[in-house]
Amino acid sequence: MHKETLEALIAAVQAVLNVQAFMVAEPMTIDLMEAPGESCLRATIRYSGVADGGMALVFPVSLAAELAANMLGVQEDESDDRSDAADALMELLNIACGQYLTRRYGTAPVFNLTIPQVEHLGAGEWEHCCRQADVVGLDVDFSPALVRTWSTEQC
Repeated sequence: MHKETLEALIAAVQAVLNVQAFMVAEPMTIDLMEAPGESCLRATIRYSGVADGGMALVFPVSLAAELAANMLGVQEDESDDRSDAADALMELLNIACGQYLTRRYGTAPVFNLTIPQVEHLGAGEWEHCCRQADVVGLDVDFSPALVRTWSTEQC
């Protein structure tokens, strides 16, 4: 991954997590990350414009539930863990993708974004996600998370 792409990706996710969910994210070397030992949620969004590509976030379910509670301003036990966690992760991804594209390509290009999708991953699928190209590890409030982007720039 190019340096400017990596910097834009990390900065976008850090900013959105901090502002929207009051959470802190720091880059982490994937080789040093421990698998969460629980199922995860993977949210994916695609974009098209001067570049075609997408972005994905993988959060352990417990971290996604914490994200939802923080975004809703409630205690974790006050939210509907399943739907709120998925919705919060998709919303985070939607905002982070917009921030990333602006940081990476500037404010002039127009991008079309798809509706984010979320899927449940079994505990064993974490390792597969870590081996994908252009994946970045994050420590989000002491929990592991992954962010990935991919693109093909147009002429």
